[in-house]
Amino acid sequence: MSPVENAAWRSYFWPGTEVLRNKLGIRDARELQAAERQFARQRLREPLPRAPATPSGYCAIHRHIFQDLYDWAGVYRTADMRHPANGAFFCRVEFIADQMDQTFDRIRAVATGDLRATEPFAAALAIPLGDLNAIHPFREGNGRAMRVLITLLAHECGLRFNQTRLDPDSWNEASRTSFVTADPAPLCAVLTRALSVPE
Repeated sequence: MSPVENAAWRSYFWPGTEVLRNKLGIRDARELQAAERQFARQRLREPLPRAPATPSGYCAIHRHIFQDLYDWAGVYRTADMRHPANGAFFCRVEFIADQMDQTFDRIRAVATGDLRATEPFAAALAIPLGDLNAIHPFREGNGRAMRVLITLLAHECGLRFNQTRLDPDSWNEASRTSFVTADPAPLCAVLTRALSVPE
């Protein structure tokens, strides 16, 4: 992410480096990236937390994935961030909690709705997912937490979200389009391709 250089932003890094502070004491960026992939992959193999469709439930998902590495796992970021492609701000720190409450009100409507077909589910979820991406509540790992949330919501609606059907480039482009233009159509299309009705 593009930095907003100030004390809050720098507090995430080891002094004099661009490496995130971590519980393992790793100070090499590539080594940390490899460790993050390894630990996150392992945590995602475990049973997912029984997290309700609430901001606190979403924080529990993030904490589960990144608990081995970061003290701030499951905690809203404390530094402002910009989108890397266009420099626009994600949600300002002071508004994250309120925006998360509003967004999860809409997400709960999807979770409790009678949306047991792939296209209606994707259409209903695409807009609040775009909002969640624009909030970007965590310093790192927002995309992975979001995909776990989709998995859980789909399961609640009797659907399966198959991440192996997600093309990373299409997912990233759809997320970018949603952030820049507020158009949910590409995100809806990507979601629809990854959803199925279990036999």
